[in-house]
Amino acid sequence: MRNINVYATILALTIVLLIIRAYAVYILAPPVPDYTEILGDPDLYRIYYSHIGTLWASFAGFGVTFVCSILYLIKRDVKWDVIAASSAVIGVLFCTLGALVFGPIFAALAWGTPWWWEPKQNMALILWLAYVGYIALHASIAEPETRARISAVFGICAFPSVPLSYLVGSVLFVGTGMHPPRIMIDPRIWVAVITSFVAMLAVYGLLVKLMYDIEGLRERVFVTRGRG
Repeated sequence: MRNINVYATILALTIVLLIIRAYAVYILAPPVPDYTEILGDPDLYRIYYSHIGTLWASFAGFGVTFVCSILYLIKRDVKWDVIAASSAVIGVLFCTLGALVFGPIFAALAWGTPWWWEPKQNMALILWLAYVGYIALHASIAEPETRARISAVFGICAFPSVPLSYLVGSVLFVGTGMHPPRIMIDPRIWVAVITSFVAMLAVYGLLVKLMYDIEGLRERVFVTRGRG
């Protein structure tokens, strides 16, 4: 009963945040003159908010994997491994949407092609590959303790790709990038960006909670069958 109440609370919060996000992105946020000139339609650029919101949520997810990997190595409690792995899976899902779906759609509209192999895109692809590798490694090791220990080390080593994927092309100038300058020319745009991120973060939390509970149920079934 308690678990159902937790899910109901998270789901209700997520729905409210998604409604607020829709208002902020499609009504509150103004057109951006530069993008209107490039795209010809003042509303096409709004996929930018989906691109940023889901990508930043994936950064948060990979951050959770990093922290939980450290906690596992310190405490040797399997729950931290389960949370780290669950967070990595949802993080990769969000990174796929943000960097490899919404990003290329926006790029195709703004640049005429979905992929330019420019620094920020390349780093996002490296980030995605790093955590796909983490998931593959975690799934390939049968012994629980060995799996958790090796995955934790990998999860820590993979994390630098997160800040690098954000900083490359902006703070760290690496080559010539196609990414346009920041469009935060109006406070309402900031509201739309932050609201989109928070809403995607709520969706992330709901999915990680679901994965964690499913994994816990599977482990209990496994233990029960082993005793039988």
